[in-house]
Amino acid sequence: MTRAYWVGEAHQGTDYQDLEATPESVTSTSQTLAANAVHLARLLNDNPCPPS
Repeated sequence: MTRAYWVGEAHQGTDYQDLEATPESVTSTSQTLAANAVHLARLLNDNPCPPS
């Protein structure tokens, strides 16, 4: 399970921990972040840098 904490833009009054439901934009961005991290990890696993 991947977890991310979204604090919003700097100096904004919104703290997403205080909301009853997670905004869709936060959920979508977190899912994209996790998918990109997994994709990068697989690329690096399959193509070590520097090559062996």
